[in-house]
Amino acid sequence: MGDASLRTVKAKIRTVDAFLRHIEVNYDRPRNYHQLKAEISNLAQRPHESMDSYIARVEELAYEIHNQLPTAKVRNRAAAKESIDDDLTAGFVRGLQKKYLKLIRTDMFNCLAEAFEEGRYAEQRIMDYPQLSDGPSNQKKCYLAEATIAEDPDSG
Repeated sequence: MGDASLRTVKAKIRTVDAFLRHIEVNYDRPRNYHQLKAEISNLAQRPHESMDSYIARVEELAYEIHNQLPTAKVRNRAAAKESIDDDLTAGFVRGLQKKYLKLIRTDMFNCLAEAFEEGRYAEQRIMDYPQLSDGPSNQKKCYLAEATIAEDPDSG
């Protein structure tokens, strides 16, 4: 039995939270630069997740990636750093819920901070105008009624 397995067997764990913390400490391996970079493609805002929570997750991933960059095996660190920001911006926007995506232009961001700002603004617009979050299937169709005056056959 391995060292981590022995620690698990000998541990006096009474709650699920304590068990999860124990597993993280003993089994969770640190991720390297390339693994973290690959996580960008999996970014997605969870249902009912606030924009600030989603942004915090993306910022944490950005922080982890930038911390791993100095030890990463890359050819050009300056290009890699620029690539990180571009990839994170694209990943953040791609991962937004559809109700936000339809309110913003996805090709207009020069940096991640601009994308965050626009995401927050889109969330605020939906909070101010809830009808904006309705998808096409939920929208009520409005038709202009033609005003026609029907001639009364008895009036003629």
